[in-house]
Amino acid sequence: EADSLAWAAVDIRRAFLGPDHPETLDAALYLGALRRDQGNRESLPSAESIYREVLAQVDGDEDRLQQRIAAEEGLGRTLILLEREQEAVLHLRTALEIGTEILEPDDPELLGIKQAQAVLFREMSMLDSAEVVYRSLIETYEAMGPEGEGSMASVLNNLGYLMRVQDRLDEAEAWYRLSLDGYEHVRGPAETMLLYNNLAQVLMNQRKVAEMESVLREAVAYAEAHWPPDHWRVGSAHNILGQGLLEVGRL
Repeated sequence: EADSLAWAAVDIRRAFLGPDHPETLDAALYLGALRRDQGNRESLPSAESIYREVLAQVDGDEDRLQQRIAAEEGLGRTLILLEREQEAVLHLRTALEIGTEILEPDDPELLGIKQAQAVLFREMSMLDSAEVVYRSLIETYEAMGPEGEGSMASVLNNLGYLMRVQDRLDEAEAWYRLSLDGYEHVRGPAETMLLYNNLAQVLMNQRKVAEMESVLREAVAYAEAHWPPDHWRVGSAHNILGQGLLEVGRL
């Protein structure tokens, strides 16, 4: 039903306002996002077609840069889902270049483009490029102060993962600790437990046995403080501690 209404909204605006009217373009962008986010490959070609049609309408129009940014980003995200990563890189890069020129550094749309770009680079094993984007995001979130803290915690965790898969374990440890110690107040308990486990794994890989055990015991205490004794997360924390201690016995 939402699909039908969105299609109708686009058709009506095209008929009465014209295909290049801002309201028509915005309706088409909404429809493209709706088709892209439906979670099935069957809807992705139509999303791609919608975004490309918007781009054709705004090409060369300096008054439609906002819509072009949204279309380039939307097309990039759609191409990621279609597993056409090289094309996706080009469109996200274009969205970022235009967005950097006309948007404020802390604009949510610009930050969203950077986050999508970082994830894409990571999935394509372009790890140096992903690191550059993550570090740029950190600078922006730091400048935003408390408003950026929630997103900062996520980026620090992602950067820790990026260091970990490159076997840059000292750096991974530092980013995980910074995220764990500095941003607990903006994270949910589930995300905090994940961070404890990530940090413990890095410490294990570094053969920092005592520190690993300490972190896992902190995780158990944290779980017991946030969930009832029979909750599965408490049991999981105890199991992970047990597995860690078993690994210690093998070193």
